[in-house]
Amino acid sequence: MRHVLGFFLYPQALYRADVAQFRQVDGHTNALPWRYSAFPKLHHRSVRTRTM
Repeated sequence: MRHVLGFFLYPQALYRADVAQFRQVDGHTNALPWRYSAFPKLHHRSVRTRTM
């Protein structure tokens, strides 16, 4: 659930809350919503990097 929360906090520019979620799940890119992307690791990394 933290992955989905992090995914939806990013477009709302709630970066501080988003960073907290990414710190809890960092490194696990095979969860929703990342696995629906063509490149899940790249998608996860790009959103995580933009929030930090």
